[in-house]
Amino acid sequence: MLKIIGNDLKKLIPMLREDPLDYPLALGILEGKFTGYAFVNNPKTPDKAIIFHSHAGFMHYLGSEPNSAEAEDIGKTALSYRSDRTYCNWVEFAHCPDSVTNLIREKYPKAESYLRISLNHDYEIFAKGPKPIVPTGCSLRFLDKALFNIEFLRSETEMFWDSTNIFLEKAFGTVMLDSNDKFAGDCGAVSASGGFYEINIEVKESKRRMGIGYAVAHRFIQECYNREAHPHWDCNEHNIPSQKIAAKLGFVEVGRYPLVSWTY
Repeated sequence: MLKIIGNDLKKLIPMLREDPLDYPLALGILEGKFTGYAFVNNPKTPDKAIIFHSHAGFMHYLGSEPNSAEAEDIGKTALSYRSDRTYCNWVEFAHCPDSVTNLIREKYPKAESYLRISLNHDYEIFAKGPKPIVPTGCSLRFLDKALFNIEFLRSETEMFWDSTNIFLEKAFGTVMLDSNDKFAGDCGAVSASGGFYEINIEVKESKRRMGIGYAVAHRFIQECYNREAHPHWDCNEHNIPSQKIAAKLGFVEVGRYPLVSWTY
């Protein structure tokens, strides 16, 4: 497979639109909103491709099931990936063909295969849902430059975005601080493309089961509509807590797609 970058990535957008699940992040790479690249079988008229995010350990396959020779080439290309973020040593390969998954398992026997759920938002359900409650002593605010002094927030943001400045220019997030102004939880956009903000929620382990995840996500969702955009949610089929909070916030499943993940 041959590598393409820059404006050449845009020629893959029609292929992506044939299978819109896991759409926002992959589209952002093709549009140049995130640093990434692709490998294709034919640079002029590709019909098989892998999209790579340079930072986040994310891959997305486009095209039909490859033959054995193509599968071997795709597998070698996928296995050669390394994030340019030193703290990222994992990969999530969306829509990975079965034949390629088998090759990956030969290299990484502990690689996991599962389905990822794609959910879009229904505002009517959201509007009828319970209002969030900010825990006593905590404060809910939008993510700003000063909050990037918190190492976790900075590294989490730079996992997906080239810099915190670019994040603040193109996206936003909500943060819960505890009574000592320490990080308790956040909800941030990991992508902003196609009219969608894709959600990522993190809550400090000691602060869970306090409604913090729901509160930061609820405020985030409302801000999406203030910006005339839609929130999008993806989660692992085995992540029942994520599915429950998504449903409570008004998200509705639109499909599932295969994914294989491994650490290197």
